[in-house]
Amino acid sequence: MNVDVDIHVDIDVDIDVDVDIDVDIDVDIDVDIDVDVDIDVDIDVDIDVDVDIDVDIYVDVDIDVDIDVDIDVDISTSNIHIKYPHQYPHQYPH
Repeated sequence: MNVDVDIHVDIDVDIDVDVDIDVDIDVDIDVDIDVDVDIDVDIDVDIDVDVDIDVDIYVDVDIDVDIDVDIDVDISTSNIHIKYPHQYPHQYPH
């Protein structure tokens, strides 16, 4: 067995970093707060309640019912003849 390994690595790195940072911060804060609060509250409540309730209820009910029923039934059964020829055919000729 014959193993022949030939590795050739050539790395060339050239890094050139040039950083120029110029920061100029000028902060001028001028705060002037002038608060003038003038609260004047004048509450005047005058409540006058006068309730006068006068209730007069007068109920006069007069009911007069007069019922007069007159039923006259007159049933007269005279002169009614009932014949049954199918029961007595020999008495009633056709």
